[in-house]
Amino acid sequence: MLPLLWIGALFFLTFFTSEKARRAAVLTDAAPLPPRRYALARCAAALTGTALLALACISEAACFYGIYFGWYGWSGLVFPTLVTLVPPLVFALGSGWLLGMLRPWLLYVWMLVSPVCLALPLPESLGLWNGRLFAQYPLTLGTLDPAFTLPAAVLFVQFVLLASGVVLLAVRPEGQRQH
Repeated sequence: MLPLLWIGALFFLTFFTSEKARRAAVLTDAAPLPPRRYALARCAAALTGTALLALACISEAACFYGIYFGWYGWSGLVFPTLVTLVPPLVFALGSGWLLGMLRPWLLYVWMLVSPVCLALPLPESLGLWNGRLFAQYPLTLGTLDPAFTLPAAVLFVQFVLLASGVVLLAVRPEGQRQH
């Protein structure tokens, strides 16, 4: 699910970083609204779109579990979902925002990162990016049905992704107007 959400989040950014949006920036820069507030509104729109896309995917999975397996313990999946999806998606938005402001076509190249990671033999700390962590790590815990846990290295990577995404959302490329 992460590669599809990664691509979807970056597609939301194409609306704000395209050449058409750059031409419209002349008008929005002349508006009485401070540019920082306008940028914040665009960022909030991208975050909201990404959250709705993730919610649609999660709802589909919940319906699948309910219909096919009769399992309705969805509240137990809130924490794992937040820990595994939010950091990479915030990083996607932050890095994509910066890349799109530098060159809009870089967003399309950046969309390939997550799907390419599926094919790469990544270390365990990056195992969420290729899906192997959930296939291999539970087997090392020595129990038949382990509770959700993540190794410290994975939690550290998730924290770094989240922090990096937040910082990148705040960065403005050189040459961009500051107010």
